[in-house]
Amino acid sequence: MTVTEDHGRRLREEESGLTLVELLVTIVLLSLVGTVVGGIMISLLNTQRTVSSVTADTRSAQLIADAIGTPIRNASSFQLSSIGSNDQLLVARVASSTATITWRCTAWYYSASQQRLFTTDQTSAIAAPTSASLATWTVLADGVTPLGETYIFTADGPVVEVAYQVASGDTDPIDIQFRAVRLTGIEESSACF
Repeated sequence: MTVTEDHGRRLREEESGLTLVELLVTIVLLSLVGTVVGGIMISLLNTQRTVSSVTADTRSAQLIADAIGTPIRNASSFQLSSIGSNDQLLVARVASSTATITWRCTAWYYSASQQRLFTTDQTSAIAAPTSASLATWTVLADGVTPLGETYIFTADGPVVEVAYQVASGDTDPIDIQFRAVRLTGIEESSACF
């Protein structure tokens, strides 16, 4: 090999690399891959956010159902009253879960105009709340509407049926529908209503 050929070969090796066209094609392909991966990541994050929201809302709805169902099962008696056009008051005489049975009055109030479900618990009789007294009640849920009926509570003998929807952030409302049956065989004469 001559010196000129050797020098020419070394020059070609030093000049080897990407051409402008190859560089542009590489950039376009990397951009496409980045866009696809970015889109998948955004989709996964949105799905995770939705699943977390639905899980939290469902858990909250289940806690509300337990806050109504458990006291009704432990009640000696209950009374359901309609107030105004669509508001309802459900009052129960509830036995405690301690070794010595004590009785408390527990009530749930549905305000159709506010779309709220309230609760309170006390030792004396519970009357229909006024606007002022309702401020002392605990809000169980906001965005409550009856599920297919005018009322969220219906009562028949020892059974209370509850059916409502709770508004749920960015997802569809959560439907709650259950029956609670008064199981106690004890009758307590002290009135809550």
